[in-house]
Amino acid sequence: MTEREALLRAVCENPDDDTPRLVFADWLEEHGEEARAEFIRVQISRCHQRDNSPGWVACWNREKELLAANEAAWRAELPAEQGWEWGKFNRGLVEELSVYPESIPLSDPARAFAATPLRNLCFFDTR
Repeated sequence: MTEREALLRAVCENPDDDTPRLVFADWLEEHGEEARAEFIRVQISRCHQRDNSPGWVACWNREKELLAANEAAWRAELPAEQGWEWGKFNRGLVEELSVYPESIPLSDPARAFAATPLRNLCFFDTR
């Protein structure tokens, strides 16, 4: 297991704790992923701001800028399985996955839980 994988595992094992996320952000910054590190920090900061306060708005605007420039690359790091739809980012990482029933027998949910601190797993009924 790489250092990055170990840090991500710590985040996944402690999804409510911001400390592992911030340690992961520090590591990302030290390894040339400044935008990703900043995104994690900005989203965490926004969670601790009062809605629509000046600090919240500043964080929200910066999040949008960082996502516009990097979202596709960050989503490409997530496992791609047929019938999976990854949700929105929260506190720097995607925490939602929607799965279509026909893909369940063909997919490996362990990959999803290892890739991100998955908190919401939804199953679509296509009937």
